[in-house]
Parts: sequence; C-alpha cells; structure tokens
Amino acid sequence: MAHILELKEVQRIIIAVARNFTIPGNDFDDIVQIGRIAVWQLLKRYNFDEKSILNHPNLIYTCVKRALLNEVRSQKTKKTSPLNNAYSLDDEKYGKLGRQVTVKENNAIQALISKEEKKIVLQKYAKKSLEERTPSSKRMVIRLLVDMLDLSEKEIPKGISCQTFIDAGLYWWLWVFFGHSPYKAIRFAYPQFYYHQMPILPRNSWPNNKNGKNKAVKYLKMVLEESGYEEAYYPKLLTKKFFEEYKLIVPLRYIFKNDRFKFLDAAFPGAYHPWEFSKSPARFFNSMRNIKKAVRWMVEEKLGFDMKHLSVHDVWDKKIAYKITVRTFRLYGLEKIIDLYPSPESILRLVYPKKFLPWSFRNIGKWQQGENSKKLAKDATRWLIEKHLKISPNSSEVNHGLLVRHGLQGMVTSRNLGMTSYKKVMQNAYPELKF
Repeated sequence: MAHILELKEVQRIIIAVARNFTIPGNDFDDIVQIGRIAVWQLLKRYNFDEKSILNHPNLIYTCVKRALLNEVRSQKTKKTSPLNNAYSLDDEKYGKLGRQVTVKENNAIQALISKEEKKIVLQKYAKKSLEERTPSSKRMVIRLLVDMLDLSEKEIPKGISCQTFIDAGLYWWLWVFFGHSPYKAIRFAYPQFYYHQMPILPRNSWPNNKNGKNKAVKYLKMVLEESGYEEAYYPKLLTKKFFEEYKLIVPLRYIFKNDRFKFLDAAFPGAYHPWEFSKSPARFFNSMRNIKKAVRWMVEEKLGFDMKHLSVHDVWDKKIAYKITVRTFRLYGLEKIIDLYPSPESILRLVYPKKFLPWSFRNIGKWQQGENSKKLAKDATRWLIEKHLKISPNSSEVNHGLLVRHGLQGMVTSRNLGMTSYKKVMQNAYPELKF
C-alpha cells in the first residue's frame, strides 16, 4: 500500500480538498493528515492497487471531503456537548492521565523480552494515534520505535530511516503524519536534532523557491545563534567546510548562487558587510565606492571615530593617522585594500580628503626629500604654531617636547634636513626671527 500513498495524483487531490477547509484547533498539516487517514482507510477497505485507484479520483475526492466535513461537525459537537468517555494522551484536561499511561506503557515495554512483542505494542499505539491525532500520541509512537531499536539518544538521528518505519510496519503512519519524512518525525519527538545530524538530507529539503529560501535562512540563523560564538565572529565561521558540515551547501549554491554574504544578510539583515568574511568576494574592492564604504566602516563603526563631526584639528589631536596602520586594515579584513594602495596614508586621504594633513602620518620618508622636505617642515611648523596652537613663535611653550607631543620630532631626527634641534626647526619656519 505504501507505494500507492506516494502517488502524486493522490497527494494532489488531498491537498486540493484540504485547502477548502478551516477547522478550529487544526493547522493545514493537521487537515492534510485527516485526509491522508481517510485515503489510507479507503485503500485498506477496498484493497485498491496503484492502477485501479487512479481510475477513481472522484472517489478519493469524496472520501477526503467527507472525512473533513465529519471533522468539522465533530468539532462543533465538542463545543456544545459534555466530554465523552474517550481520553487523549495530549489533552490538557487529561494531562495527568496521559502521563500515567505513558509511564505505565514505557515500563511495560521495558519488561518485554521479545522485539516482536514490542512491535505489536508499537503498532497498537500507531493505530491509536491515527484515531487521536494528538502530538503526545505521535511522540509516543516514535519513542516506542526508538525503544524497540534500543537506540541511545546520540544514535537516534543516524539509526532511524524510512526503512526503519517500513520494517516496523509504520510506513503508512509515517506518510499520514510526516509525509514520508523520517527527519520530520525525529524532530517532532526529539526537537534537539537538526539536519546536520542526519546521515542523509531529507528529500527536497531545500527547494529552490521562496519557501526553501526562508527555510534555509531560518536554519542558518539557528545554527549560528546556537554555535556559542559572538555575533561579530559569524562571518568568519561561514567557510565551505561550515556549509558542508551543516548541510547548507545546496541552498548556498542554488538559492544564493555561492554568495555567502547574501545568505548571511538574509538571516541578519544589515548586520554585516562583505569584507567581514575570511575571504572577500572576488573583485569587490575594484570599486572605489566599496573601498570608501569599507574604510568608513572600519574608522567610524569599529574604531569609533566620528569623522563627520571631527575637524582637522580634532583628527590631529586624537592622532587618528598614527592609530590606523597596515595592521589595523588586516585586523578588520581589509588587507586587499592595502594590497591596492602603498600605505594607509594614501587610502585615508582619499576617503577623508579634508581631514588629514600631509604631515599627519608617521612616515619617516617625508623628512628625507631635501628641499621638498624643508618646505613641508616649514608648512607643518607654521600650521602647528599659528593655526592649531595659536601661540607666538617666541612663546616659552615652544621646545623639543612640543614637537614630540605633536608627532613632528622627525624633523629633528632626520639627517637629510640638517635640523638637529627645535630651534633650527623654528628658524626654518621663521627665517626672519632669531631663536
């Protein structure tokens, strides 16, 4: 009978009828399950084979519709009539009774010697769960199956397959409640297990459509949040090995076209950038727009410098140019930008053209270029004295320590300049004065 239940035409009819019904207390999957049970009972009663059942689509339609109408009437009756004598293993009103039955049956199962005897009890509960259709009754069947197979908790994901349900005489039961998916059945009874713990991925786990995308995104988010890593480290985790280990390689390839950033961004919108991964997308930094965006992210978000509201004097006082080095770029995954430009100075002045001065950066070479360096030293000295500190060149504050505090001691230490003291530096800047 199992192969008949797999027929797409039968499934199509059940789903088509189920879409026309809304039953209080039942979601769409529950309504489909009622239809599957009705078809299963029909096949069992009339002993249809595969060819004959396809000759009677109207019979299937009528059977499913009648079962759902009966369920609707039953729900209405329950609202107006007292409780009957039947009990549910999942009903809140019978919670204690349900737990007592479960414990007793578990003890009884443990006492059985024969696997066949356990199988009989298992099938008895499977039949009962078809009548009740409650979560507890379904979980009971799966847990009894695990007990019959004598599996430890760690062995469950790899120890149960479709063949396991077939051997236990539960393939029709698996179809009714879980659409032939042992993974869904295991997750239902043991929600701690996920895709990556299963030996084989369930068929059509990641359909290339909106539902498949949403499912993959939700699963990626769950895996990362339960990984134990800090959120800032998530991009670094997403290597090829990660996607293979967690069985997400299919959605990565076919839904997100191998774009790890798009996949992560779908799970955490706007939280990450392409350059935060261990490997940036190919040719990403060929775009000046992307370079500027990445550098601003590093300087303003990660290092905390509010460049928009900082003046050139603020940038000088905070020594931002000294604090951003090649190592800084590498630390934040921007080494490819450094490979494109000779130094952080050239990049920062490109991104923030009005925030840095020619003498802002720690570059010894700038004081070793003869007359050009002397002119640069003159401009730097006059800017420091007149515009930044706004003091007189003859002020007592002017000394060697002043140059050191403002990062201009290179003018003194450079042999090419020949300015071996702060006085010579000042004389270079103010030749009309005596120091």
